[in-house]
Amino acid sequence: MEINAYILAGGKSSRFGSDKASFLIDGYPMIDHVSEALQIPEIKSVSIVDKFASSKSKADHIIMDVLPDKGPLGGILTALAHSQTQLNFIVSCDLPFISKEMVRSFLAQVDPHKNTIISNDDRLHPLFGVYQKKHLALIEEFIANDRLKMMDFIDETGTVILKSEDLDGYQEKSLINVNTKEELEKWITK
Repeated sequence: MEINAYILAGGKSSRFGSDKASFLIDGYPMIDHVSEALQIPEIKSVSIVDKFASSKSKADHIIMDVLPDKGPLGGILTALAHSQTQLNFIVSCDLPFISKEMVRSFLAQVDPHKNTIISNDDRLHPLFGVYQKKHLALIEEFIANDRLKMMDFIDETGTVILKSEDLDGYQEKSLINVNTKEELEKWITK
């Protein structure tokens, strides 16, 4: 099963106050922590989708977001349009606490015929998931009709939802998406 990985880094970071992806944690940009967790044999290549196509991280490719300001669906559209594989692991740049072990465990449980995301404490995490290239046209339709809510897309595609506690390497802070510097500091010390 071939899988490409895409890190979405095109957000505004308005609550964070500066670019989250390039914010340093232990001397490395936040996005590098995410990219490092994706450096596993199951993933063919790691690319970054960014509205500026800047080089924020060590990645195989940096792709300019074709529809900036269309939220995560716009980033996923860019990733799927770029990808040569049916299965594509999509992760947000603000999940610096994920681990290789957790990613490998998740990918081992993915349904190869459906989109698959993760949940913890009954909260869905659509930006830690595998998306099918076959849904590219549907995403284009959603965006054309200004339907930008990820949950609408997830509901319509019959997405499989895995529980975080069933993954090897999962920790309480693994799926904390960092929105403020204060939030980040809280979790760094845990």
